[in-house]
Amino acid sequence: MKLFLLRHGEAQDSRTSDFHRPLTAHGREQAANRAEQLVIEGIIPGVIIHSPRVRAVETASYIMSRFPDVPTLELTEVIDADRGLFDIIRASSFSDPIIVG
Repeated sequence: MKLFLLRHGEAQDSRTSDFHRPLTAHGREQAANRAEQLVIEGIIPGVIIHSPRVRAVETASYIMSRFPDVPTLELTEVIDADRGLFDIIRASSFSDPIIVG
């Protein structure tokens, strides 16, 4: 199994709560470019897993648009990239996940 980690694009400053921070215009461009780069490099994720934070959802949407047939899993809560996350991945039947956080 290959594991791909993708950080969200640039987000707006924290005038609002951290959870609700959307991407900036530059962040949307970054996310679109990353999605295109995955296609160019021939990387096809087995599942797209993303945080429920607004900026991660927005970033993941660009990946999902390039891979519409790939299943998506939105985590119900924000979890740390620790053993808990890897337990979720290991327990699933998906291979080659891309995690957007």
